[in-house]
Amino acid sequence: LYRFGYGKLARLYPDPKMKMMATEPHITKDDLARIAAPALITAGGKDMVKEEDTKLIASSIPGAQLMILPEEDHSSYIVDSDRIAHILIGFFGSL
Repeated sequence: LYRFGYGKLARLYPDPKMKMMATEPHITKDDLARIAAPALITAGGKDMVKEEDTKLIASSIPGAQLMILPEEDHSSYIVDSDRIAHILIGFFGSL
């Protein structure tokens, strides 16, 4: 997914973790298609990852569920929040 332009973004961040998040891993649609486990793909509506890319990831994994959380950024619904716990409990409870 590196081809979607995140390499340019990575050069803007001197923090190695931000650079890694923007450039790694190099996963292809074929790689995603081989995932056999139940998958819930989450992203924020204000995420640094483009919504179209998140949708591509979800649509490439057989049976994956997609949840875009409006008004959230890349980590706001995870860091210091119970929101992700409720989302995961619902997802795993549905399996």
